[in-house]
Amino acid sequence: MTLHRSEAPVCTTLQYADANEAAQYVLGPDEVARILDLSPHDVRGLARQGRLRARKMGTQWRFRRDDVLVYLSRLSQNDKPI
Repeated sequence: MTLHRSEAPVCTTLQYADANEAAQYVLGPDEVARILDLSPHDVRGLARQGRLRARKMGTQWRFRRDDVLVYLSRLSQNDKPI
């Protein structure tokens, strides 16, 4: 069976030219802590609570840069006066 382009399943994974490019988009707790001005312990706590979107790979937490930016924008929306 041959799939035509319009019938092919959509792939949602990102493809990077090299590992350095991918590393710019995936952050560890230490990097996120510097961005959010928190401790790495607090960052992992936010991830465990589901307040900051993250993935656990083995024993290590990993954060997408875009998810950290979304978290920051939600914080800034909460700080706006009514």
